[in-house]
Amino acid sequence: MEKLLALHFEEEFMIAGLEPFPGKFVKLASSGSEKFWFYFFIDRINNRIDYGEAYKTDFYNQKTDIIGDFFAELTVSGKTFDLSDYETDYIELLFQITEDVRNAYRGVLGKSGIRFPVEKAIPVAISFSDNIPKVAQNAVLSYFSKRNYTLISQGVSSAVLWAGIKGKALFAENENASVALIDTFGKHMNISMVQMHGGILTRSHYKQFIDYGTDPGVLIIAGKIVSEMNKQLGLLVSEDDFKREIQRHFSVAEELLWKINTESRPYIVIRSAFATANSIQVSVTISVDEVVRLTAVHLRQMSRFYEDSFIAAFDLNGSLPNRIILLGDSLTSASAKKEFARFGSDKLVAVKSSELNLTLVSLLQKSVSAKSVPHKTSTKGIDTFVPATAKPGVTVQLFNYDPTPGKGHSTQKVHYLGNNSFEVIESTRSLKVGDMLTSFSEIWLLGKVIDFTVNRNGKELG
Repeated sequence: MEKLLALHFEEEFMIAGLEPFPGKFVKLASSGSEKFWFYFFIDRINNRIDYGEAYKTDFYNQKTDIIGDFFAELTVSGKTFDLSDYETDYIELLFQITEDVRNAYRGVLGKSGIRFPVEKAIPVAISFSDNIPKVAQNAVLSYFSKRNYTLISQGVSSAVLWAGIKGKALFAENENASVALIDTFGKHMNISMVQMHGGILTRSHYKQFIDYGTDPGVLIIAGKIVSEMNKQLGLLVSEDDFKREIQRHFSVAEELLWKINTESRPYIVIRSAFATANSIQVSVTISVDEVVRLTAVHLRQMSRFYEDSFIAAFDLNGSLPNRIILLGDSLTSASAKKEFARFGSDKLVAVKSSELNLTLVSLLQKSVSAKSVPHKTSTKGIDTFVPATAKPGVTVQLFNYDPTPGKGHSTQKVHYLGNNSFEVIESTRSLKVGDMLTSFSEIWLLGKVIDFTVNRNGKELG
């Protein structure tokens, strides 16, 4: 029996793992790293693509032949790069990664005494961070299929996976329980509400807050450094220039934050330079008191997003979550937990970024369970539809009623593409044939509202 491979994608990297034997989890690695980084170097001398964390600094230093922001670029239709005088589709940057994952997978099985032929398709379950656009997710899924990986489970919400990991005992005791998840593993903050319906965990509400995933202290220090440097040099003009330099200074800011947390000093002095003028070094003085004060203000804004822009905006005050899971190092500090404790300290569960590999373990368990449940196809009406267990190609017909005068009944027929994505093939009202829908409702129940985003001709309509 083939051993299932689990892959989880974050913005900057992918992690992978499998269980060669029940209960024995092994995380895959390549070139000494357990993360497959999405920073690429086009080696024009040897006509090859290399990748790794080492190229991250080069990317922010704007070195030539370095590619980053992979998933953002992947959303650009027709995006290519040049290799050996040939235009190559952007997705082909993943070629070496798919090869290295295959070799690592076969290596783990080989050490466990399991032979896996090189030409055989690898069964894989894949989950994505909410920070990765759906267009990019679908491109990745299609490419892995092309590279001889069989998609057993795809597009599983990481929020649902974490709700299952950290809320397992809670849901076992109370099937009507709900869990709020505040995810800061990446650069954006993603807030979800997960509930159980018919024994299946599903995300009922979701909202993203741009650029609020980065550690508040790191963001404030990096921003302060860049702002003070530009007061002296005046080289940065556009918002994009500022953003890139702030991100470039994250690693420096992380070191300074460590010093602030471990040493007792009122000020820290640093010398730095901009990527476009790296020979001009300037000094910047950082006030520790200011960093602490602004970090508290930033954390209060994050908690207000949860309170006002999520709970209140979705009218959830009458059904507050039984548990609040804080995901990522940005929310595991004592100051962050203190801020969110105002919603109930007994509800809080904090998960460090180093625990991200639990996503893979949960994905393996969830996918094995899903495989044991047969998918039923019927021309009759059904009460429940779960996209994650459906096969791409199935057609779903939706009937709804709007009491507004002049509207009434309508019918929408959609074609399932996989990864919670649908194409409209028939509609009697506002949707148009060819519209692309992304469902945020992971289980569709009779009589319940289904949340979609609509993409028409490349533009998101909401």
